[in-house]
Amino acid sequence: MLSLLFLVLFTVAEPALLRFVLRRRGLPFTLFFFAVHLLVQLAVVGGAVVGGIRHLTDRDFGPSRATAAKTSR
Repeated sequence: MLSLLFLVLFTVAEPALLRFVLRRRGLPFTLFFFAVHLLVQLAVVGGAVVGGIRHLTDRDFGPSRATAAKTSR
């Protein structure tokens, strides 16, 4: 039920974008576009979550920490 709610929220968050694609390319491409757009957004959010968790839990994560770790050895 919660995933259906998120799908509906994703759909109504940017209705102008979907209308634009529908008007320009038609329904079949709009369905494809919506699926790919959803997958890209899931990848972005998933990467942000994993990066945030690693930032909080892994002392050696991040470019500034990797440089500091190499110079201190």
